[in-house]
Amino acid sequence: MYDYQPDKTKKRPGTFLEGFSGYLMTDGCAAYHSLPTEIIVVGCFAHCRRKFDEALKVIKDKAEQVGSLALVGKEYCNELFKIEREMGQMSFNERYTIRTEKAKPVLDEFHSWLLSVQPGVASQSKIGKAINYALNQWKYLERYLLDGCIEISNNRCERSVKPFVINRKNFLFATSVAGARATAVLHSITETAKENSLNPHEYLSHIFRTAAGLNLRDNHDMVAALLPENAPIECRTID
Repeated sequence: MYDYQPDKTKKRPGTFLEGFSGYLMTDGCAAYHSLPTEIIVVGCFAHCRRKFDEALKVIKDKAEQVGSLALVGKEYCNELFKIEREMGQMSFNERYTIRTEKAKPVLDEFHSWLLSVQPGVASQSKIGKAINYALNQWKYLERYLLDGCIEISNNRCERSVKPFVINRKNFLFATSVAGARATAVLHSITETAKENSLNPHEYLSHIFRTAAGLNLRDNHDMVAALLPENAPIECRTID
């Protein structure tokens, strides 16, 4: 689901998520850290890893990268992602158990290492920023251990945001709030179709044909009939 907001102040997610309870994975944006307690904010390890990768790229000499703080931090993250890949399509309960057995010791070691090296690095250097980011976000980062249904990163979500980024220059005509919101609604429908293995074009055509002239605002049964799980067979193929 996509939504337009005029800025990144903390009141925006609070308003949008009113009534929601559960896990919310985000980047390190501070706007998410003042949400009600029934919303459990979870950090993204892809963002954490990216900081160490950026610090590593600053070291141009490959030989000097070996054993560097940037490489060590990145390798800790890589080990955590490796554990995730090895679990494959396991159930949530199985994922929780394996994370407790295998990932938690890596996390504990990583955290201890971060605390030990932080005093010796310049806070404004690339590696300093990577270490500080990890420590500042730590209580959110380690929360993916709480439940096997939580992902280690929001990469899947970011892949769904990518169409917006790629097409940004094509949206210059959407200069109004109404235009931005309409675009968000359209992307919500098309990306949800993809998540449900539907052909977005066929699904949109089905919605337009079926909903034309109907008042859906107060008719929940009609709305339910248009949801992805109820789409006809001709919508269920993706090129």
